[in-house]
Amino acid sequence: MDNASLSVQESKAKGKDTDLYQQKDKLKSKETDSYLEKTKDKLKEKEIDSYSPKGKIKSKETDLHLQKSRLSEAVKELRTNLQFNVVYRNAKSILITSSFPKEGKSWVSTNLAIAFAQNKKKTIIIDADMRKGVQSRAFNVQANIGLSDILSKIENTADFDSVHIEDYIKDTDQENLSILTKGSKCPNPSELLSSESMFKLDKKLKEVYDIIIFDGTPSNLVTDSVILCTLADLTVIVAKYKVTKIDSLKALKKSIEGVGGKIAGVVLNGVEAKHSKYGDYKGNYSGYYGS
Repeated sequence: MDNASLSVQESKAKGKDTDLYQQKDKLKSKETDSYLEKTKDKLKEKEIDSYSPKGKIKSKETDLHLQKSRLSEAVKELRTNLQFNVVYRNAKSILITSSFPKEGKSWVSTNLAIAFAQNKKKTIIIDADMRKGVQSRAFNVQANIGLSDILSKIENTADFDSVHIEDYIKDTDQENLSILTKGSKCPNPSELLSSESMFKLDKKLKEVYDIIIFDGTPSNLVTDSVILCTLADLTVIVAKYKVTKIDSLKALKKSIEGVGGKIAGVVLNGVEAKHSKYGDYKGNYSGYYGS
């Protein structure tokens, strides 16, 4: 075979290689275009969903923010509803109680105390459930020295003025908010709450703080909160939607009023979204019904 023939064949082979390369290049281009189109569509889908309230994809962060925002507004409304008594009736101490455990009493106590503190009221929350109080965990402070300890100290001290109550009170991360935890375990919480020591402590705290929130016990189980409502200026009852029985509420109302306690109203907790005026979520608090 002469050199001219070889040159022609080599040229054809190169041409085929070039065609093959171009075909591969086109395939790659098509794959890239297809990938880009799919990615673009996904981005558009997410973009639409993130701005549309009916979108299927929702940001967890956004959902959490909306929930917190709505809950915050609900608690602020509760605070506003109680403000009349605080301002015009000089009510400083508010007891939060419920019929039974797990109805949201401590959650309402915690957030109501924060709401008052945010409103520039010097506030203290007192964990008056010396059996199973949870406020130390809510505010991440030690519970070992608190209400039971200071009451025992006052009871065993002849001179009340010599007791430094500030040694038993702790600061929280929230500005204007302090906490008096449940304290050490004691065998007689009901007796301590009904003692002269509790009366003296309440009187002293009212000289120092604008608002006192008592997180009490479930009243239909133990008598502690019924005792405390004679000391507190106002009592708020927490009931849970579809859980608290109307007979339980009636029994609690009768117990409180029977000892002269003043019921400010009832907080209905855990109302489902379709029944709540605060939008599309299942909230921890929904409504307040004044008495």
